[in-house]
Amino acid sequence: MSWQMKSCFSLLICLALAGCSVNQGANGNQDRENGLAELQEKNGILVEELNETAERLTQVTHLLRNLPDLSVTLAYIQTIEEESGAHYLIADDVEWLTGEEAVQAIVEDTRVKKEDVSLPNGFYVRNTLSEHRKAALAKDTLIYLLEGAAHRYTAYADFTQNKSALKDRLFWLYQTGGKVVLIKEQYLP
Repeated sequence: MSWQMKSCFSLLICLALAGCSVNQGANGNQDRENGLAELQEKNGILVEELNETAERLTQVTHLLRNLPDLSVTLAYIQTIEEESGAHYLIADDVEWLTGEEAVQAIVEDTRVKKEDVSLPNGFYVRNTLSEHRKAALAKDTLIYLLEGAAHRYTAYADFTQNKSALKDRLFWLYQTGGKVVLIKEQYLP
C-alpha cells in the first residue's frame, strides 16, 4: 500500500470517527433535552400539588380561627338573597351516605329490595325533606368551586352574583357563630 493510499485510508477513518462523535453528541443532546423536559413536567406537577396544599392550609387555618362552634352540613344551594348589604344562602340540607347505611336508605326511600340496590359510585345523597333554610354568609367566607375535578378559589363577589350557576350543585357549608365561613363544592362523578 502506498503512502498516499495509507493517508487516504487514515483520513477516511478519522472522518468516520469524527462522524460518530457528532452523532453521539447529537444523541447526547437529545437525551439531555428529553431529561430536561421530564424535569420540567415533574416540576409543573409539584407546583400544582404545592398550590393545592396551600389552598387546603388556608381553608383549615380559616376554620380553626372560627372554632369551637363549627358545624358542617351538606346542602344544595337554591339561591342567594341580599338583605341590607348582607348575603344569605337559601339551602336544602342533605345527607351523604355510604356502605350499608346508603343501601338501607335507598330501600327506605325507593321501596326496592335490598338485593336490587347498587351503589355504582359508592354513595347516596339523601334528601328526604325539601326544606329551605336561610344561612348568613360571613364577609370573609372562603369559597371553592370545582373546575373539572379541582377546587379553585372563587371571590365572594363573583359567587354571590352568579346565583343561577349554583342550582343542582352540592356544597359543604362550614358554619360558626351563625354564619357560613367556608363553602366547598362536592365532586359528583
